[in-house]
Amino acid sequence: MNEYISKLNKCLLFNGIKAENLTALFGCMGAKVFEFEKNTTVIKEGKIFDKLGVLLEGNLQIVQYDYLGNRTILSTVEPLQIFGEAFSCVKTKFPMNVETTEKSKVLFLNSDKLSTPCEHCCTFHKQLVKNLLFIISNNSERTKLLVNSVPKSSIISSSHLKIKSNKS
Repeated sequence: MNEYISKLNKCLLFNGIKAENLTALFGCMGAKVFEFEKNTTVIKEGKIFDKLGVLLEGNLQIVQYDYLGNRTILSTVEPLQIFGEAFSCVKTKFPMNVETTEKSKVLFLNSDKLSTPCEHCCTFHKQLVKNLLFIISNNSERTKLLVNSVPKSSIISSSHLKIKSNKS
């Protein structure tokens, strides 16, 4: 993990946290690095996801499959970007797959430790939570802008659907 400390300072999640504090933070957060081969599912749709992921090396795609098996790429994750942040804290079923497109290394942080700081109440732990809230808020705002940019005529309204009633 120490080999990534200098790189992780460039990750928005760790903004404002000194490199010498990252090692302590990773211990506090139960951080673990996992390596995945190309075309591997990192997170499977429908599984409870209670970690926050940071891509260290490689490339990930967040994908969804429809009932016919058609694959839709919702987003890509590049090194030093985070993923799963919106789902990890609520411990809900992950609604999509996260898959590798090449050999990848991922740092996972225990999301339970985000809301329950250690007994030391470290300033860098507080900074991590602040950074995470900023990222989630920023992503929410970008999603809102994206949804508002979709032409309203392209959204199917239930009033446009003809529903056959079983009532006589």
